[in-house]
Amino acid sequence: MIVAVLGLVLALMGTGIAATRLGRDSVGARELGDVQLRAKNKTIAGGAFGKATAVCKRGEQLLGGGATLPGSDPNERPSVEQSGPKGTRSWIAFANNDDSAVEVTLRVTAICLKK
Repeated sequence: MIVAVLGLVLALMGTGIAATRLGRDSVGARELGDVQLRAKNKTIAGGAFGKATAVCKRGEQLLGGGATLPGSDPNERPSVEQSGPKGTRSWIAFANNDDSAVEVTLRVTAICLKK
């Protein structure tokens, strides 16, 4: 048991050190270049399910993305059901608003790198 706990502590220490010290040839913002956020908003009626897709422009590469329901009332219980890449240039998300009587906005964002 003591050996297991000691191993865990040493492993966590190593991870913390690695996460705070970047190597000499690490990639940073200067090496990446111009990163753009591309967003798409979709209004979803109360009692409905919806989707939206944010798309990188031609000449841009998708790095990642995400989805939110900005300004929504958590008591109404809307939720983002799925969010992920679609192909090589798009980020898609699905939201559920079927427990609500009011509309919500689904905001999908693609993080794009200019090539």
